[in-house]
Amino acid sequence: MNGSARCLIWNTEAEELPRGSEPGSRMDSPRAGGPYFMSESGWRALHDLGDVPKSRLTSWLVEQRRMGEQCPEVTAEVVEDVRRRPPLSVPERADRLLKCLSRDLEDVADMFTHREPDDDELRRMAWTESLRLEEVTYLVAYLKSSAWIEHVYTNVANIYRITVEGYARLAELDRTATDSSKAFVAMWFDESMDDVWENAIEPGIEDAGYEPVRIDRKEHLNKIDDESSPSCGVLVSSSPTSRRATTGRAAACTTRQDSRTDAASRSYSRAVRMRSRRCTSTRVSTTTSCGRRRSWTSSVTV
Repeated sequence: MNGSARCLIWNTEAEELPRGSEPGSRMDSPRAGGPYFMSESGWRALHDLGDVPKSRLTSWLVEQRRMGEQCPEVTAEVVEDVRRRPPLSVPERADRLLKCLSRDLEDVADMFTHREPDDDELRRMAWTESLRLEEVTYLVAYLKSSAWIEHVYTNVANIYRITVEGYARLAELDRTATDSSKAFVAMWFDESMDDVWENAIEPGIEDAGYEPVRIDRKEHLNKIDDESSPSCGVLVSSSPTSRRATTGRAAACTTRQDSRTDAASRSYSRAVRMRSRRCTSTRVSTTTSCGRRRSWTSSVTV
């Protein structure tokens, strides 16, 4: 039913949305940053989840919406990944607050308030992985000390706006978040793998928003390592494995990346699971603009 309800993650005020025919609940919660779908398995897995991993689940939901998934789904698999998800650093949280503030403003000279908890503040808590409003207050002070926002002196306290330096910081974040659109594929190049390539790897990479590049179809005189880095945003390697391999999922991150590569890992693994018909083990690595690399492995029946 529609109307007032409680957020299934934070037990705060929310709205229950029409969910369709699938089992679960669709909610719109300011404290969770917006809409989400809670599957039955996700609800069961959520019962013993503490507040700290809940805050990381919330920031994960924000990332999914920023990548275009309007109502991301919380499953038991997602909850398990969140348990191993590393926390955001304070500078990362400050950057996310700045992005959240700019998203809510109608024009560059618009102002915002920071005061008692309301829907805006709850969304800022979601974006910044915060548990208390005091953490958002600290991050506001961080932005002010960095000259990215300024206090506007009016009759109302706690009125701010983003500065020229703040918009320059947002432009810098947009540039550094843009990785290569190509996914370099190093795999066992044999005719027996053509079906895997055509029905799993290639469409999975394309679904993730990348252009698949197979090294055996690329003319070059360099070593494979030279071809794969740093120009490619995603490195995919695939090799055959035993038929006992289970249909897998992307493993939890060990190094924090921008949200685009996180979405690529999930989209790639999901597409492989949906499209594949025989057994293979796939390892995917991502390299960010700052040179850090993360890998995950997915064993699938194809």
